[in-house]
Amino acid sequence: NPGWKASPGYGYVKGFDRTIYKKDANSKFIINESIEHINAFKKMNQFCFLNFNDLHHNLDVNPPLITQVNNKFENIFDNIEVEESKKKSVERSYDARSIENLKIKTFELDIKLKQLFDFIENNYSNNHLVNLFVDHGHAFLSKDPHILSEKRTSVPWLIKSSNINDYSKFKFLTTSNVDILPTILDICDISTQKNEFDGLSIFNKTHKREKFLIESIYPNKKAFFKYYNEGKFLDINSDIDVNNYGYMKINSLESQ
Repeated sequence: NPGWKASPGYGYVKGFDRTIYKKDANSKFIINESIEHINAFKKMNQFCFLNFNDLHHNLDVNPPLITQVNNKFENIFDNIEVEESKKKSVERSYDARSIENLKIKTFELDIKLKQLFDFIENNYSNNHLVNLFVDHGHAFLSKDPHILSEKRTSVPWLIKSSNINDYSKFKFLTTSNVDILPTILDICDISTQKNEFDGLSIFNKTHKREKFLIESIYPNKKAFFKYYNEGKFLDINSDIDVNNYGYMKINSLESQ
């Protein structure tokens, strides 16, 4: 895991039998360590949670060679303006140059991920499940400054499993991140109690995600909410402060 807040000191490793942590580790490191781990314990059932930060920012002093070769010279390094560099990634302004960089970085990451995916299919062709998802989109993709703009909140979720034969019906399915866990359990044929989770497996016959709530809750900032209803995003006007510990009073929201 490369994220600095995923270090053992934050308690992020609880529940895992083995954790590999290296701050700002690139995908090459993560994938190599993952393949080595799977090979070492290939006789055991495994659940591996991998974190890739390659698309978030430049992890290395010098970008990978493929990025340098396929990019414009002036775009090789993320020369973000000083004021922009101080912002969180979800608060950055629209930037065409960053979009071009993202395309090249995504292509590069895709090549590396294929090595891992091929390894899994070659060794576990009849018994594998791969989920690929992200926490939020890139703010610089859109000129919409809202913290919950469509480009920030609409992200892909890719599934590949030896237990799934037809993926066509899920191509344009709208889901929420709370659906990830029950979906994984469903594919693995792990039974759960009704209403045990907020989410619902996308393979559930009754699944029809027409409504859900999108939220942005950061300490010492205003809380923002959006309501998704039958294909439309609706702003929920609220004036709610979040304190330093992430707590907030929602009485004003409940009364609307």
